[in-house]
Amino acid sequence: MEQSTILIAAGTPAPRVPWRQSSRAAWIGALALGAEAAAWLYDARIGLNWALLLVGLVAGVAILGKPRRNASRRPLLALAAAFGGAVAISGELPLQLALAVACLWTGAVALHVGGQLPAGPLGFAALAATPWQALRHVLAESSRRFAAGMRSAGRGRGALIARGCLLALPVLSVFFALLGAADPLLGAWRRDLADGLARLSLVGPSMLFAAIAMAALGLFGLALQPPQPTHSEQREAGRGRPALAAVEQRIVLGAVVLLLAFFLGLRLAELFDNPGGRSGSGVTLAEAVHRGFTELTLVATLSAALILALERRVAAGGGLRGRALGLLLVGECLLLLVSAQLRLAAYEAAYGYTRLRLEVGVYIAVLAIALIALALELCGRIDRERLARRAALAAALAAVTLGYWNSSGWIVRANVGRYARSGRIDVRYLVRGLGADGAEELVHALPGFAPPDRACTLRALAAGYGATLGRGAPAPAWYEWSLRRATARRALAGLDLALLPPSSERPDAAC
Repeated sequence: MEQSTILIAAGTPAPRVPWRQSSRAAWIGALALGAEAAAWLYDARIGLNWALLLVGLVAGVAILGKPRRNASRRPLLALAAAFGGAVAISGELPLQLALAVACLWTGAVALHVGGQLPAGPLGFAALAATPWQALRHVLAESSRRFAAGMRSAGRGRGALIARGCLLALPVLSVFFALLGAADPLLGAWRRDLADGLARLSLVGPSMLFAAIAMAALGLFGLALQPPQPTHSEQREAGRGRPALAAVEQRIVLGAVVLLLAFFLGLRLAELFDNPGGRSGSGVTLAEAVHRGFTELTLVATLSAALILALERRVAAGGGLRGRALGLLLVGECLLLLVSAQLRLAAYEAAYGYTRLRLEVGVYIAVLAIALIALALELCGRIDRERLARRAALAAALAAVTLGYWNSSGWIVRANVGRYARSGRIDVRYLVRGLGADGAEELVHALPGFAPPDRACTLRALAAGYGATLGRGAPAPAWYEWSLRRATARRALAGLDLALLPPSSERPDAAC
């Protein structure tokens, strides 16, 4: 059986693997995904098409990579598939793009864990660098696989099949043209085919086909490779590591602990309240929140980084008291995060709920989980890789939740509840700022609006979605389907948005 030598990285030979076993499935899968991209991704909205492509890439890695031998990467591949599937849930382009990036990032980490990338400690720096490392190896592997495939196609049975197809194509075209003149049905097919070829632009789809197919070929080729040998963790941890005396660590951490304790003591009355909410304070609510929120969250983040940086460089056997100070610092940071969350909640109650404010709240929750994980590590021997995995898992679960949960619908409901209490609502933001994901909840809330606000909301919906999702709008192709756009279309179908006259050049300007 013919053999081909596949290289994993530049200058690093891999074991010889039979050609039929190593490449045929990778080529078939890559060509299928390239054809799907050319047919359904080019000049189409993101929806089911992207979800099928991303899940197909993950499934190919899982199947070709023999997950029974790489059980440690199964959860990562499942998480990557969850990110890819969520692309078909939302109808908002920024969220869909973020989910696609998260899917590819998680898949790159799975390759690292499976040993298809140069292995090493999977800490915070490795998590950040893994996607670029994976991209470089995927491009290199795809070029090697393509060159090996072309060499194989020029010999043996593959060359005979290729030459036969090339000879059959012009002969078949001539016979089809002649028979089309003799049969009305074949003649109609011939005319339709000629018109379709005349209207078809093959440059864009062909380039997309080549790009996706080559990327998938490189990815599947990496999945086929056996795991690479791991580096020595002791060598990696000890290389270029300047040592600090324990007293130096305690001085730095102790100074920060005392500073935060002094701050908490001075601001105890304001820490869980907003001076802008009290008359006579001279500070507005917006000023109070903006002046304190960013600084509080930044201090908490930098404190965690400081603890890790000092622990990495402290002399062995001398960091026990330093870890006690680290625990105190983590506790103070958690108090700061609670204060920041309370300030954010007060600001939302006063000024309304937005996606940015929701995402900031999610960031606070993820940072709090990471700090708790850091506290657990400080109780024993710190394992930086375990801490990085826990923090990354918390962030990934938060991202998956935002992908599948209709956060825009929740924001609409929260603002409608605030409208019932205060009579104030920002219709323009709910339509333009949230996108199609919040349209269904906004339509359901219309009966509870006052007549002027209802008319303003209808005009805003007509301006935003009348041409694309309203009654009479052209239906999208099946591969452009997404769950939120489909539900918004059903909700908007009951409104005669096309019959609403615009109040000005911008129909929602009065809102």
